[in-house]
Amino acid sequence: MMDMIKLVNKLLQRFYHSKNERTRIVQRNVVWGAMIRVTGIIVNILYVPILIDYLDKERYGVWIALTSFLTWFHLFDIGLGNGLRNKLAEALAVGDNARAKKYVSTSYALMTMIFVPLSILFFAGSGLLPWNRILNVHFISHSELSMLGSIVFIFFCIRFIVQLIQPILFAVHKAAFASSFPVVGQLLSLIVIYFMRYTGFSPLLTAGLMLSMLPVLAYLVGGILLFRWGYSHISPSLHHIDLSVSKDILSLGFKFFVVQIGGAIINGTSSFIIIQLMGPNEVTQYNIGFRYFKLALLLNTILMAPLWSSFTDALAKKDFEWARRAIGKMNIWSFYQSLLVLVMLILSPIAYHLWVGDRVFMPYGISAALAVFYILNVFTAPFTQFINGSGKLKLSVYLIWTGCVIFIGLAIPLGRLWGVAGVVIASIITRAISLWLSYYQTKLILENRTFGLFGK
Repeated sequence: MMDMIKLVNKLLQRFYHSKNERTRIVQRNVVWGAMIRVTGIIVNILYVPILIDYLDKERYGVWIALTSFLTWFHLFDIGLGNGLRNKLAEALAVGDNARAKKYVSTSYALMTMIFVPLSILFFAGSGLLPWNRILNVHFISHSELSMLGSIVFIFFCIRFIVQLIQPILFAVHKAAFASSFPVVGQLLSLIVIYFMRYTGFSPLLTAGLMLSMLPVLAYLVGGILLFRWGYSHISPSLHHIDLSVSKDILSLGFKFFVVQIGGAIINGTSSFIIIQLMGPNEVTQYNIGFRYFKLALLLNTILMAPLWSSFTDALAKKDFEWARRAIGKMNIWSFYQSLLVLVMLILSPIAYHLWVGDRVFMPYGISAALAVFYILNVFTAPFTQFINGSGKLKLSVYLIWTGCVIFIGLAIPLGRLWGVAGVVIASIITRAISLWLSYYQTKLILENRTFGLFGK
């Protein structure tokens, strides 16, 4: 394992060909991030069969449905984590540790003020919710489902508070470390669930408790240790809560929130339009192709994760030359990754056959359209990370919601004309517009000549 890390790091050093400290930080995060991602994939592969064996297929379906339902409560974050990430990185870049400590302390206070009352309210009203109707389940009692919902939601709320350690680690350029917490939490849950099957406790409630509590425990213990021994200069403190700085965090965070909501609407609407126009079989085709080509973004995600806060640091220090070189290098990576997507397209008939056999027929036109869509995503990513790091998101807010209108307006007629491929083509057109405007905004910021929405 260590030999592999050294080899990858050596290759990255040759690629970047730089002794810049910020570049070396990016390299280390990419290498360790890759290792953590691989570990996460292995854990996920083991996670599903072990949990199904413990719960059975019906109760596993209940668990998935419940967690999917509660995922909508992510909206209550209102982008606070991303706002903290940018503002903290800016403060640390100029050496303002006092302001950094205020940002951290105030963010924890705001999260507590949002999620503690929310968890109490949900716990009080959980018994009144028609859980059997919500989850369409009749073989589990209402009291058990109500208890399960309360357990999962309370830890869900606590997790929102303790996982603020993630944007903090991103801000201090520890992206790989930040991505390790979900993997550690899931690994702990996997180990405990594996041994809990030998006990006589209720499987559904036990799984709900362990799968909800242990990830929270990983964030909590990790955060305490980090603040105690590594980052005590920015550790949260009651004395440093300053609600006057909350406007800085929330105003920026809300822009991230609006962009995320718009993206979720576009992604969620695709399947809805397809099932309405064509039926569930075509949704399956779309989902299989979407998941297949999404594998190409795994490497892209690893490479891009450290750049956001590195761009924030570079812009705070007016190091435009480093940002320009980093984007250039990432564009080269994007070119090679686009070749990977094309290879995946060529091999897609074989890959689909090995994966799903004859269960689902995958038209080549759908695969070709999805390949183009993912290539555009790969080329857009460096500019998106730069713009996120700059905090100039006003254009992104308008762009994502205009994109929603354009996508829905095109997806319906194109879907009727060309089926699933037509819906994907609507996504391609929307993404192409986003790519061009993101490139143009990045160019203006780097040349320090922004105007209007491009500079806000």
